[in-house]
Amino acid sequence: MSSLEITKPHSRRPNTAGGVDVLHSIYNASEKEIKYVSFTYIPLNQVGDVVKCKIKDRAEAYCKFTGPIAPGEETLVSWKNLWYNPTVDSVKITEMKIEYMDGTVETVAGEDIIDTSHPESKFGKIEREKERRAKMTKIIVGGVIGVIALILLITSI
Repeated sequence: MSSLEITKPHSRRPNTAGGVDVLHSIYNASEKEIKYVSFTYIPLNQVGDVVKCKIKDRAEAYCKFTGPIAPGEETLVSWKNLWYNPTVDSVKITEMKIEYMDGTVETVAGEDIIDTSHPESKFGKIEREKERRAKMTKIIVGGVIGVIALILLITSI
C-alpha cells in the first residue's frame, strides 16, 4: 500500500480556450516527511479513452509538487491548463514518485495508488471516524434537547 493517499483527481470543465485544470488532495500516510511528489496524469474523454492536448499533441502531463508534507498532513494539489482539449471529461494518475526529506524515493503506479475512499486508506478511516463521531454528537445533543423540552413541558403543567 502506498504511503501517499489521494482523493480522486478531477478536471474542471475546460475553459473558453479548452484549457483543463486538475485538482485533488494528497495525504501523507507515511511516518516520514515528504519533500517532493511527481505526478503523471492522463486525460480521458466521456467514454474513458485517452485524449491528447490539441496544442502539444501529447496525452501525459508531468507535474512536480514541492512540500514539505508532514506525516498525517493533507494538502491540496492544483494544476492549471494541463491540456487544451474540450473533450477531457476526467483525469487519471498513472504514477507518483515520492521523494522524502531523508533522500529515499518511492514510486507508486497503477493499482497501488490508494484513493482516500479505499477501505484501507488511513485518511479515509480518520474521516469516517470523524463522521461517525459527528453523527453520535448530533444524536446525543438531540436527545438532551428532547429531555430538556420534556422536563420543561412537565414542570409547566
